[in-house]
Amino acid sequence: MFERQIERSVVESVIQSGTTIESYPEDTPYPSRLVLGWDRPVHVVVAETALTSFCSTPPRDIES
Repeated sequence: MFERQIERSVVESVIQSGTTIESYPEDTPYPSRLVLGWDRPVHVVVAETALTSFCSTPPRDIES
């Protein structure tokens, strides 16, 4: 995230308002989903527990 100069606020925005483009309900230890943000084309893989969401892989800019 920091290596690619993607701010935490961008990742949080993608998680909150991005479009889920793929779901991985069988992922372990938690189900996850691939989320795409449109303000800045960034995708994030998010694993969700009952208590929180967390980024399970570094977010990446989508290259044109």
